[in-house]
Amino acid sequence: MKLNPVDIILSSEINKLNRLYLISGNEITLINKVKEKLIEKFKKKSQYKIESEFDNNFFLHSNNLFNEKRIFILDNISSFEIVSKEYERCEDIFIYVLQNSPKNNKIKNSVSKNNNFTLVDCYELSKNDKVRVFNYFIEKFDLKINGDVFWEIIDALDNKYLFLEKEIEKIFLLNTTVITSEIINKTIVSDSIKIEGLFFDIFKKNSKIVLNFKKKVADSSQAYELFQVFKRFSNLIIENETIAHFNQNIPRYLFREKKSLIEIYNKYNLKKRRDLLNLIRNTESILRSQSNLAVVITLRFILSFKRITFS
Repeated sequence: MKLNPVDIILSSEINKLNRLYLISGNEITLINKVKEKLIEKFKKKSQYKIESEFDNNFFLHSNNLFNEKRIFILDNISSFEIVSKEYERCEDIFIYVLQNSPKNNKIKNSVSKNNNFTLVDCYELSKNDKVRVFNYFIEKFDLKINGDVFWEIIDALDNKYLFLEKEIEKIFLLNTTVITSEIINKTIVSDSIKIEGLFFDIFKKNSKIVLNFKKKVADSSQAYELFQVFKRFSNLIIENETIAHFNQNIPRYLFREKKSLIEIYNKYNLKKRRDLLNLIRNTESILRSQSNLAVVITLRFILSFKRITFS
């Protein structure tokens, strides 16, 4: 069966909790949120121990002396075949968290068609999903918002779950019953612009990059946000084969930074584009497996991005 990730996040209960889950997609913050929510829901029902390693001989010696129930959080598909066949022999939960890859499509298709398994695909939030999440918080905090301002907020909110949640929290922490367009611009838009400005620090010395990073990136959510800024600009470089196409696709609001972006683009040949693509993929993989180190990982990514750019 297949579940919408937003349903898992917003619902206090899920009608049917299966014991084998496959969480996939390309939206890291949503993947992590779904994983956390599933663990939370299972822990409400019983005591579970979290495990991150699985031995393929597990079912041969699955007797548990202490009758512990476990939740296995796995990022390697190699054990999936044996787990999917034998999981009923134990009471444990298996949650696979996998990067999007063509080689996983067959397994994803199989999971979605099996009512005893659950597939959760995590991509950037649609406008309808953002409306659902925002309405959930409005009800939770019992806040009244004018219709026009409501849609302004929806348009301003990030499509990535963690950033969207942080932006909504900022609104409710204002502790005011009247939300205006000016407030929205100050609480949501301005912070994004400050974070985005760090991209253009790559023209500075490494010591200055590190100093500014430490001033503006205080937690994992800001680190993820900054990584997404770099990824967005990197995709512009990778996907546009000519300077003319690149120039056309630079967002209009970046008119002041256009010259710098073109200078960066001109430094990339085919080999550098491949190196940059590999850097992004590797960093995404590390962020998924070591989300608690997001700040350090993102800083390392930025310095590597600069090294590739100016090499």
